[in-house]
Amino acid sequence: MTVASTDARTGPYDGNGSTTTFAYDFLVLDQAHLVVTVKTTSTGVEVVKTLTGHYSVTGVGTASGGNIVFTSASTHAPSGTTVTITRSVPKTQTTDLQNRGGVQPETLETGYDKLTQIDQDQQGEIDRGLKFAVSADLSSFNTSIPTPVASKAIAINAANNGFELVNEPSASATSAAADAATATAQAALATNYAVKVDGVAAGSDHSAKAWAVGGTGVTDTSSKGAAKEWAIEVEDNTVDGSGYSALHWSAKSSGFATTASAQATLATNYAVKVDGVAAGSDHSSKAWAVGGTGVTTTSSKGASKEWATSTGAAVDTSEYSSKEYAVGTTVSTGSAKQWALGGGGSFTEGTAVAGGVFSAKKYAANAAASADLAASGQIYSTVVNQTAATLAPALSADGTYYLCDTSSNNITVTLPAIGTSEGVKYAFQKTSASNSLIFQRSGSDTLNGSASNITITDVNAQIQFVSDNNSPDNWVGVHMSQVTVGAGLSKTGSVISVDLTNDQSWTGSQRSTPVTDNDGSFDMNLGNNFTCTPSGNFALTFTNITAGQGGLIYLINSGGHTVTKHSSVVVDANLLSTVTAAGTYLLGYYAPTASVIVVTNSLAVS
Repeated sequence: MTVASTDARTGPYDGNGSTTTFAYDFLVLDQAHLVVTVKTTSTGVEVVKTLTGHYSVTGVGTASGGNIVFTSASTHAPSGTTVTITRSVPKTQTTDLQNRGGVQPETLETGYDKLTQIDQDQQGEIDRGLKFAVSADLSSFNTSIPTPVASKAIAINAANNGFELVNEPSASATSAAADAATATAQAALATNYAVKVDGVAAGSDHSAKAWAVGGTGVTDTSSKGAAKEWAIEVEDNTVDGSGYSALHWSAKSSGFATTASAQATLATNYAVKVDGVAAGSDHSSKAWAVGGTGVTTTSSKGASKEWATSTGAAVDTSEYSSKEYAVGTTVSTGSAKQWALGGGGSFTEGTAVAGGVFSAKKYAANAAASADLAASGQIYSTVVNQTAATLAPALSADGTYYLCDTSSNNITVTLPAIGTSEGVKYAFQKTSASNSLIFQRSGSDTLNGSASNITITDVNAQIQFVSDNNSPDNWVGVHMSQVTVGAGLSKTGSVISVDLTNDQSWTGSQRSTPVTDNDGSFDMNLGNNFTCTPSGNFALTFTNITAGQGGLIYLINSGGHTVTKHSSVVVDANLLSTVTAAGTYLLGYYAPTASVIVVTNSLAVS
């Protein structure tokens, strides 16, 4: 058998916790020659798996290779690992050829195959090793590697004639770079909290720089002062109007060294302390900038970074960040993105945002659909004749007009469950005077907000139903019954008019309900007769005056409040003084024109 492959390595494959079979594409003469290595990506640790115990092999002796099959993918090739298959042929020669004995070509070829495989295995090891360039001059270079020492790295010495051990690069440099990147991002989010010195950064808070070196509202300000000022403000100059700097106390006396140290510590706390208050109830500039104990998730507080970027919960236990109000899904009243696109965590157009109200996109889509329908000038697209006793129209039958012949039986219509279908419409006309046309709901839907059926008995009565995707879903039913007018009435199209030129005979009592109006200004659109109990002085006034209207006013002026009148009101000369006196009065009024009201003399009643 020939050896067609040029190397003996397949992979690496990505483990996913479910795949158990991984292929290799080179010849192996013995399954024990395969080496299966699983590497944990996060740590770089490699583990060589055990034949039979961890995996089995197929394709031994096949030039194109075969497969290794793990006993368990979740145990031996979980997510976050890679699988690499190589070959390691023992460096032995077990073929014994006898002098003048028979030689089988297959025996020789197998031996040659094994030698070729050993060469490939060793070349694979050589390829993965470090090598000097072909052009490198090594005549004066010692290529020996020093004895390994913990935490040391190999480097070329300064003389360029050999290797030496040096201290490994500090891990703290990498950490410092990461911290620098984080600091840069935070500075971009809250520049004012970092460097603004010409006033507050936001609300009543000042920037880190202001607290550190001074600024408007910090320098020479009661109960404030910058860290620099608390440290080096010149002797006898106060920092906040009452307190002095560490330099002041140091200059005054060595006995004040303790106080100076305390002030320095206080200054440091005001700059960087994040595990509690800096002093009293005040927090450091760093805590207000990026968060800290007593600021993060604390009522009426929260750091600038949190107010900018926090999502999924309130910043100060009640209010949310600008990012949450912009694109989040936690705010019960809806974020800007939800009001634009749709409600729920997936910003779905058909999901209400809050209180049953939908997004702008949803209402725009509804408006577009209505506009298309209006432009076409078509309300119904299909007419269906119905005689059977039951009818269950589908949502897809939107725009169907049903002519329901009830001459032989009642017809019961079961309207479909609305689901998320908004604006589906049907119309029904009862074409026979016999029997009834009955409508019932599906599931928890309602008919005009009720669980009850709707029954139509009049011939040629019509009703239109339109689906309202609400909570609960509701079929809005609008009756469009044919109307025949009686004596004394006339009908033009859909307008019914009363003929007021004929005498009218009333068999029942006709009463006007008194209107209570205690401010002395009587709206004639509300009624004819009024009851007024004033609580203070007032001007007798009428609004919406209609010529020909008159009535009575029952005035209870028990407080003796002064009564005057509007210029449109005409009264007897003594009327106003009479009704100003404490008492109860009955006044009559009449409007001869639309701009004048005549009030008759009062009648005092007990």
